[in-house]
Amino acid sequence: MKVYMILIIAILGIGLVTGVVSAQDQIDYTKMVEDLKVMCRIVDETMDETFENDYVKGGFFRRGGCQHLYLKGYGAVFLLDVRFPVAAKEMRIVKTEKKTNLWEKYEREVRHQTQPEEAVWVANKNESYSKEKVDKLKKQLAYLVGEYGSRIGQLTLDDTISFVVFGYPDYSVDFETDFLVEMHVVEHVDVDAMPHARKTIEGAREKIKELNEKHQALIEKAEQILEEKRKLEKDKRLRTHILPTPPMPPNFPHRFDRKSATTLILTFKRSQLEGKKGTDWETLLEAAEVVEY
Repeated sequence: MKVYMILIIAILGIGLVTGVVSAQDQIDYTKMVEDLKVMCRIVDETMDETFENDYVKGGFFRRGGCQHLYLKGYGAVFLLDVRFPVAAKEMRIVKTEKKTNLWEKYEREVRHQTQPEEAVWVANKNESYSKEKVDKLKKQLAYLVGEYGSRIGQLTLDDTISFVVFGYPDYSVDFETDFLVEMHVVEHVDVDAMPHARKTIEGAREKIKELNEKHQALIEKAEQILEEKRKLEKDKRLRTHILPTPPMPPNFPHRFDRKSATTLILTFKRSQLEGKKGTDWETLLEAAEVVEY
């Protein structure tokens, strides 16, 4: 009997210990977000001082500056924009018409539908690409991750710290567009380069689609209210001034429809940051995974 009691106590003890370990392994997302925000502000200040007008800073009414993202099982991702190409070749979206038969062609005409299009990515030589400027960018990011990357708590040694830089050769501020956008989403990354980030693409697209649908619903609702107001004023025969319908903001997605962008991805392993400082940027950069497209 004593033997069974000892076994039961031992099993319960193991269960309690396991429960404690599992509780300790849980991520404090509040602390994680705070650390990522601190790192973003450091990136913003350093990049602004280093590249000045070539770095896209955030504004009161527009998206910009460093954006942070945490992917469980992958690590921390920082997204930022610069006003110069970050890859030797740029990708442009070319609209091409799909071939259809005569029935489909005239069926669309009868139904007043437009010809369907598909986006094709074509690689063009980017003449404005500056290797010296991109190398300077890589050096600066490697310095920052070496100096401050280990300060990001909650990351395990198996996690990574990635910088995704979008380069626009002729970046111009679009007030209405940037006002609606919260963050960039990496859409055209090689699967082997960022497998975990790739999994979030479809979810992000669905979110953008949902936001766009809600946005259109609000516009339709506003138009309906204005139309009802016009009818009411007409019925009462009042000569009051009715405000015109406000201009329609552009639809999602934002920049990929009109502006070509190049992308640079630097991925550092958290385990490689132990005992490193910013001065070890060259060693860290050699060990980093670099993707340009």
